[in-house]
Parts: sequence; structure tokens; C-alpha cells
Amino acid sequence: MKPLILIMTGDVEFYLLASHMLSADGFKCIHSSTFDDLFRAAHETRPRAVLVDCTRDTLEQAAEVCSTLKSDAIDPPMIMIAVLGRASVSSTASLKQAGFDEIAMRPVVPSQVLEFLAANLRDDQTSVARLKPRTVLTYADVEMNVAKRRVRRGGLQLKLPQIEFKILRALLGSPERVFSRDELVALAWPSRVFVEPRTVDVHVGRLRKLLMRGGGPDLIRTVRAAGYAIDRDAGEDGVIGSG
Repeated sequence: MKPLILIMTGDVEFYLLASHMLSADGFKCIHSSTFDDLFRAAHETRPRAVLVDCTRDTLEQAAEVCSTLKSDAIDPPMIMIAVLGRASVSSTASLKQAGFDEIAMRPVVPSQVLEFLAANLRDDQTSVARLKPRTVLTYADVEMNVAKRRVRRGGLQLKLPQIEFKILRALLGSPERVFSRDELVALAWPSRVFVEPRTVDVHVGRLRKLLMRGGGPDLIRTVRAAGYAIDRDAGEDGVIGSG
């Protein structure tokens, strides 16, 4: 039986992305769009984990629901994960105090959530007991070993600077998804550091050149006014270069 994950969000696109990510790793997902639905579904379906997509306006309610669910002592106990926007990062402490086991920041890095679930549900009697944290990310002929910080393409080992490594990790975590420049800044640069859009373009351009060092085709797709994605069909849009 697949372990059940309850995803609470009013954002349909977020649910589709999160459920695809979790389903690919052996989880079953159900959706609730309100806190009332979440509370009812949590008691009726007994999910192994609850992923709560929080907005500024729902932070207080999220904390209240989490505290109540934890105090209800549902068996087996549910893992509670809150997803926050960067503007709500100051609420991390209060959400932890309310009982959330993990805080993930938007844009969500799939490997972070999957590694946390695998580590914390390892002793579950369901199929999740066989899961291992995802330390290797692959797409096309690119392979990244996150734990060893090694990247290979077509068997050729590449040495990536820290920023380029983090950008590639984000792209590999959600292949073919377009990441905005702001999302890449949040994932690859230290917090509270101001980064201009052109700086992101420069680093993505460097990453593109490094990935093509062995003569392989371009895998970085540039979407004007939107951002970047890792995509086998990168050359089909006719958009090349680092900007």
C-alpha cells in the first residue's frame, strides 16, 4: 500500500507539481483546498504526512490546525510540512513551535521534501520503508550526486562553482519546469543578498557552457521574460545564449 500524503493548497498548479513529484517516488496524494477540508480529511484518511501550502493570510490558521492535529494524537502520527514564500520566512519559528516538523521554502526543491519524508518514514510498515533519500538527480545524460557534489555528463565529470551547482540542482529537481530568475536567486544565493536579473543570466550562461563542454547539445532552455529550464528540446524554441 502506498503511503498517503495530504496536500493542502488553493493553488492548482502547486498541487499538480507536488503530487507529480511525490507520486513518482511511490506516494499516493490527495488534495484539500481549505483548512476545514484538511482537518476532516486528516481524521478520515489518516495520511502519513500533510503538506500545507501557506500564504501570509493563512499562517495563523495553519499553525492552529497543526497544533490541533498534533494534540489529537492521531495514530500513526502525521508528519507536518509547511511551505512558505520568502516573504513569510520570519514565521518559521512560530510554525515550528506549533508542531510543524519541516519548513520548505518556495520554490520547493523536490529533493528536500523527498529526502525528509524518506528519512522520517523509514520505519513505516508501508512501502515507504524501502525508500532511500534521493541523492542522485538525473536528466538526459546529466547525473548529479548531491551528497558527493559531483556532476557528470555523458561520463565526463564537470567541476561546477557553488552557484552553478545549486542552479543545476534546482533545474534537475523539476526537469522541464521553467524557473523564474527570482526563484533561482532564492534557491542558489544566500538569503538577504541582492542579485540583479543580469547576474542570474551570467551564471546560467556559465552553467550552459560547462554542460556543453563535452560537445553535447544545449540542455538549458531560455524562455524570454519567464526564466530557464533544463529540457532536451532546449534548441527548439530558437532562444539561445545566456539571456
